[in-house]
Amino acid sequence: MSEDFCRVTLNGRLGSDPQKISNGKAAKFSVAENRSEPDGHGGYKDVVQWHHVVVWRPDTAEYCIAHLRKGDRVTVDGLLRTDTFEKDDGTQSLSIDIVVNQVVGSVEKRVSAKRKGKAATKEELADA
Repeated sequence: MSEDFCRVTLNGRLGSDPQKISNGKAAKFSVAENRSEPDGHGGYKDVVQWHHVVVWRPDTAEYCIAHLRKGDRVTVDGLLRTDTFEKDDGTQSLSIDIVVNQVVGSVEKRVSAKRKGKAATKEELADA
């Protein structure tokens, strides 16, 4: 039996610090994707799209909570999950999440702020 899936790789910035869910065994956060699109008048406009990200692997969730902060650049690799739910007013709504397989975060901005423009050492990057 074959398995069909939609794989997603997302590059963006964290909209908030990762939050613990499921008794601390998982994490969730949002990622902003910034890009330029044609505006229909010969120019371009900046567009921001927000994505909900869920991390169910405990070791990856721990990494995210310990090391990632709002504004950090991240690359998220995962699968799309859609759920429908009923709102309080009785209308149906759709939720689309990215369920993470892997997260790569950049801590360069925090380290470079500490170093005031000087190159960071491997130890500083590991501690950031």
